Amino acid sequence: MDDSLKVVFWQNMLSPHLAPLIRALSLQGQIIAAILSPVELWRIKQGWVIPDYGSAKIITLNDAKDSLTLFNETQGYIHVFSGINSYPIISNIFHHSLKRDSVLVISESPIRTNLINHLLKLFLYFSKAVRFRRNIKAIFTMGDLGVSWFQKCGFSKDILTRFQYFVDIPEFNALVSPINNPKKVSFVFIGQLVKRKGVDNLINALSKLSNSDWNLHIIGSGPEINNLTALVKRNNLSDQIIFHGQMANEKAMEFLNENADFLILPSRYDGWGAVVNEALVRGIPVITNTKCGASSLIQNSKSGFIYNESSLNSLVSTVSQAINTSPGFNALESKSYIRQTYIDYTNNSIQTFVNKCKELQNDSY
Repeated sequence: MDDSLKVVFWQNMLSPHLAPLIRALSLQGQIIAAILSPVELWRIKQGWVIPDYGSAKIITLNDAKDSLTLFNETQGYIHVFSGINSYPIISNIFHHSLKRDSVLVISESPIRTNLINHLLKLFLYFSKAVRFRRNIKAIFTMGDLGVSWFQKCGFSKDILTRFQYFVDIPEFNALVSPINNPKKVSFVFIGQLVKRKGVDNLINALSKLSNSDWNLHIIGSGPEINNLTALVKRNNLSDQIIFHGQMANEKAMEFLNENADFLILPSRYDGWGAVVNEALVRGIPVITNTKCGASSLIQNSKSGFIYNESSLNSLVSTVSQAINTSPGFNALESKSYIRQTYIDYTNNSIQTFVNKCKELQNDSY
């Protein structure tokens, strides 16, 4: 019996946040990535590069005929879908796979912008649960937030696994200590300047601090830029909050590495938030909240802080605590611990996925 893994990933595009997982799997068997396009143009403009999928075979699907041909050639494979019944060409294969092979889903909880949107998404996912939950073998979902969402929608907890997105791991000797003013604690935010990211809440929280021993660097662009700059001026924080605009991903990571005492992700809601991975793998502690999927990566207070998103006072007290404890976080020993804790967590996630694929593959024989 051939016990090498045989897995097809059905994706809308190559994903840098799944590339480390697919690379690891490609060392253990026949891995195929079936995609609709390499990388979307708007992501390339943000600095994304074509991710490295290792020895996995990459097949671009031009139409439904291509997808059906590949499906017929991969009988007995495990079929992994990004999302449930998503993307027209891939959706057809999703339905076929449910009838023939083992189906595994990787998904985060969807973004909900308001109550009506939340209720609509809840209804949509409840409908998906009714239709598909008996045939989906496993759902690997992003963080505790994802597990909670899929359970709420009617999926059995027995098929849910808390999972994560991934980033490439830089060499530790490439990491440098912060070069900011040692009397100031340097916070860094990286992301789109949209309402959902909660930068306005962060600015309001910082304005309530009793001391000024901090700076906030904001990297990113978006429709909220004018509102945010006006908010900074109204609170007389222009000397402490600096807007750097959009940066290519590589430059943003360099800035994070060289300047951040803490990364802050204050989103009102984030299905994941891969910038949290980027900080932790560089030994940089993170401040985020209970509405961010990536908060699951913060295993304990040695890696950062998790506050209650619905409470501004919680954010104020958390930022104040971070300022008071900053020297301990910046020690080389602490940075090494944060980085290694993240790497161990990531390795465990990959192994859990591998084990589930092997289990499903053995059950199919």
